[in-house]
Amino acid sequence: MSEDVGTTGEYENYTVAELKVELKSRSLKTSGRKADLVARLIADINQTIENIEDVIKQTEEATE
Repeated sequence: MSEDVGTTGEYENYTVAELKVELKSRSLKTSGRKADLVARLIADINQTIENIEDVIKQTEEATE
């Protein structure tokens, strides 16, 4: 179904401060090393994608 973002991608170019702002906007923990922040952000993005796909699937099933 979904393909995980899975890689650090563009987030490696973010500063720690920028990562913390993004994490805070998602109500996620903002402490740790840069690699931890990137991993936490990617995990949240992947979970969000899964949730959206589940809603789409449920909507499609309901309309059939």
